[in-house]
Amino acid sequence: MNTLIIVSHVCPVPPSQGNRIAICRLISWLRRKGLKVVFVLQAVSISCEQRRELGSLVDELYVVGELDGFDKALERRIRDCWPETKRMVGELVLIENPFAVVAEYIYMTPCFEGLSGEILKITHTHDMLSRVEEEISIYGIDTQRRQCSKEEERTALMRGDVIIAVHDIEADMFRALVPGKEVIVMRGLGYLPEEISAGPREGEVPGTVLMVGGDNPMNRRGLSVFCSEVWPKVLEALPHARFLVAGGVCRSLPKGTAKAESLGIAKDLEEEYRKAAVVVNPVEFGTGLKIKTIEALRYGRALVSTPCGVEGFPNKSRVPCMVADDWDAFARCVIDLLADGKLRRSMEMKAAAYANEHFVEEMVYAELHQCLEKNIKVRESCYVQ
Repeated sequence: MNTLIIVSHVCPVPPSQGNRIAICRLISWLRRKGLKVVFVLQAVSISCEQRRELGSLVDELYVVGELDGFDKALERRIRDCWPETKRMVGELVLIENPFAVVAEYIYMTPCFEGLSGEILKITHTHDMLSRVEEEISIYGIDTQRRQCSKEEERTALMRGDVIIAVHDIEADMFRALVPGKEVIVMRGLGYLPEEISAGPREGEVPGTVLMVGGDNPMNRRGLSVFCSEVWPKVLEALPHARFLVAGGVCRSLPKGTAKAESLGIAKDLEEEYRKAAVVVNPVEFGTGLKIKTIEALRYGRALVSTPCGVEGFPNKSRVPCMVADDWDAFARCVIDLLADGKLRRSMEMKAAAYANEHFVEEMVYAELHQCLEKNIKVRESCYVQ
């Protein structure tokens, strides 16, 4: 069995936010393709429940950071690749003889140093971090210390062989930043066909508007602005409407927001999407993959988004959602969809069709599959010789 090692500072379970979902989906696909997945997690702490869940997701799990005498000062540098992590990856390479090592984010690329040239070294970027300053920080939004310079990002990417971008816009930016490196695109989250809605579902609650998101500064800002600039206009036109917020961002739901409810981190998001008449993505700024948009389309829901929410999508002009350039337009879109069942059903059918065209596994992982297959064949031919 061909073995692949993934090294990450992000614990992908529970899959409650975008980057975690992306890693979990990737692992599941790799194992369905018959690969052995060894996961190295760099973490200050991990709960027993997380360890069990992650252990069941991968073939072998190694956690760096829970050793006796561990330097707690490293907690302040969680995104740095620790010496212990590099040492663990080096030891596992000798034991497992993997054909590839995947670094989640550029932070873990120091693990590539010293590895044999026969091992394929892949950087799964999630987003282009040198964009963070110009896309987020200049607006006064907390970057969570994610920004880096173009030279820092280039240095990190030069350690690997292949760069995975999450959409075509960032892929072109990576090609310009690191000429000569192979850049492939993983457009979206890979779903099995049966995981994508075929169209309108039963159980919709009329007038229900849903927002789902993790607890990050961009989502918090989007929620706040939606509640102040959009929601009052919606209630004025449709007093029966109600607003539901799920995921970590729900902690930031402004107190006193009329007809609004925090759902917490919902265990069954499918149920919440089924109830929603309209889904909203009011996030104005951000880089990387737009998980909220992908999930809404995957569930076949009528969606209203900012322009940021559809950045990098395949056939952007055909993304089946309403895109609003300002908050007045955003409110009008929500109102129109809630009030017009025929329009809403049309959007739902188009959303499901788009998801079936673009977000099934064979499409999302096509370029990665080709890359891995090519490397495996080269490796096997060397053994035969």
